[in-house]
Parts: sequence; C-alpha cells; structure tokens
Amino acid sequence: MARIEVVSTDGLSGRKKVEYWNDLAASAMTAMTANPADIATFCGRMRRMEVGEMRAVEVFSHGARVERTPAQVSRSGETPFLLELQLDGISATRQGGREARLERGDFTLLDSARPFEVRCTDPMRLLVLKVPRALLSKYLGCPEAMSAIPMCAAHASNELTSRFLRDLWAQSNAALDPRRADHATRAALELMAYAYCALPPARGDAASATAAHRIRVLDYVESHLSDPCLAPASIAAALRMSRRYLHRVWKVEDGESLSRYMLRRRLEECARTLRDPLHVQRSITAIAFDWGFVGMPHFCSAFRQHYGNSPREYRASAAGR
Repeated sequence: MARIEVVSTDGLSGRKKVEYWNDLAASAMTAMTANPADIATFCGRMRRMEVGEMRAVEVFSHGARVERTPAQVSRSGETPFLLELQLDGISATRQGGREARLERGDFTLLDSARPFEVRCTDPMRLLVLKVPRALLSKYLGCPEAMSAIPMCAAHASNELTSRFLRDLWAQSNAALDPRRADHATRAALELMAYAYCALPPARGDAASATAAHRIRVLDYVESHLSDPCLAPASIAAALRMSRRYLHRVWKVEDGESLSRYMLRRRLEECARTLRDPLHVQRSITAIAFDWGFVGMPHFCSAFRQHYGNSPREYRASAAGR
C-alpha cells in the first residue's frame, strides 16, 4: 500500500533550514536550489507518495526563487518530467524562453534535463507529478517541446485534467492499493495527453529530429543571452550546423525570426531586472550591458519600440506600482 510521507522545515532556522529544504526537493523531485525571499520567515512543507510509476509531491512554500542550474542538470543521472499543478497562490515558471504564470487549477510541464526557474512572491501550494521520461514519451510524442506552456484551467480539456489530479490527490489520505495506483497513473497520463493534443500543431508538434535540434538552439540562446557576440553565425558554429540549417529548424509559433527572438528576450530580461527591487541601485546602462547590448541608443530605441516608453520611465512606473 502506498503511504504519504510528510516532511517540513519546522524546527530549523537560518541557512540549515534552506539546505534541508533543498535536500528534500532533490530527493523528492530533482536537484534544484531555493533562494527564499526572507530566510527568517521561510517555511516549506512536503507531502509525497508513490502513485504507480509516478510520484506525487504536494509542496507548500513561502516566497522564493527556485532554480535548476546547468551544473545540476549535468550531474543528474535521472531526468524526469515534472508536471506542476497550482493548488493555491500564484507562481511563474520559466524554461527555454517561455514563462507560464499559474493560478489555481492551472498546470505546466517542466523538463528536468534542461535548466528552469520557478518564482513565487507569496505563500503558494503546488502538486508536482514526477513522471519518468520514457513513460511520458509514450503518451506525449515530444514532451520536450511542450515545456513551460501555461495550461489554463479555464479551457475545458485542461480543467478536466486539473480536476482529476486534484481529486485524486484529495483522496490520497486513504492509501492507494497498487492495482488502483496503476489505473490512476494511466488515467492521469491519458488526460494529460488529451489536454496537450488540443494545442496548436506548431506548439505541440510530434517528435522529430527537427524539433530536437530546435530545442538545442533554444537552450543555447537562453544560456548565452548576456553574450554580446551571440548571433546566428556563432550559434551555428557552436552547435556544428550550417546557418541555412539553423534557420530551417528555427520555428516559433508566430513566425518570429531567430534574430528578433534574441532581441525580444534580451529586452524582456532587461525589463525584468528594471522591475526588480534588488536592482534598484544599478544603472540602466549596466543592466543593458549585462544582457548583451553594446550601445545605449540602440537599446533605448528598441526598448521604447517594444514597451512603449523609455527604460527610465518603465523603471519609474514599476517602482510606483
């Protein structure tokens, strides 16, 4: 009979509390590092249980930024997928240039074979399903291409999946018989496939060499955004492909070119830093250079065109809010 295990940071303080929490996350899901907004008041609790071939983990956490780094990815032997279902509160999950902002009932998929980040400013509760890579690939042709896509519970197919997972977890206080657990696993995976097959074909594409190469390009761009020399030619050389093939595998839902994608992502990271109270003392020039811009006139012009006001006005407006 599968039973729920309950663990928490209660009784610990300071850095020991955070280290213990990170160890819990690594053993329950995958290696990642939490950076609490306030170590003194931070609290974390987990309830976890095996459900067939999957593991279900309920996570309660105060405000924090959780990051899975490239170094943690390289050291990991196991790279499962993680389905995050928001039970309470709000969180933002980022991977591969996408961001999924989740509210109650929404869910998204994460690929632990690649770096990711999860942020929450207030206490929140998540249900995380740890699904073996080989198992999920039987139900979703190319799950790597679906990471960090927000699956809003307002859509009927997503709401059906979300409700089943929430109800299943709500009934988990009664230990699951192994035979029932296998049925629950299959039902959950079938419903996930049902939800994701409703995505536009360009977003939920079937497995292919082209899709795999595009993910390689995407990951390389995201990890080198701060490099001012980042360009299609340097990307093609680093990934050992021709520029012609690079542009052929680069497919974005709205037809955005690779160069425009890199510019947009750099502007988004600059805007995020300008909004961050921790960076309020840093100059706009330093922030722009941090994200690969080499000239302020070009940066300011591109920023105004994208956001409708100057970087200085944008920062002042964010501070006012």
